[in-house]
Amino acid sequence: MNASARNLRARILGVVSHITISGERGQLASWEEVAKTARAVPGYVASAPFVQGQGMITRGRTASGVLVRGILPDEEPKVAAIATRWWRAALRP
Repeated sequence: MNASARNLRARILGVVSHITISGERGQLASWEEVAKTARAVPGYVASAPFVQGQGMITRGRTASGVLVRGILPDEEPKVAAIATRWWRAALRP
């Protein structure tokens, strides 16, 4: 793998989860307990919870489907490289 391929791979993996754990119907009763269990797995690096849903956005007579993801701002930088680049700047008052 050359340097540009490694760079591209690092960028992709910086914003895409390696593993996503979900429960029945996409919900977890206690994400804190699941995260605690995950920490015991060899090779564990970090985790952060999120919620996700579908929605619709409209402008005039045009409508588009959207995927909305809710995160915990204090947890997200642990797992997403993109957070280190712009997230904190966006949250500054």
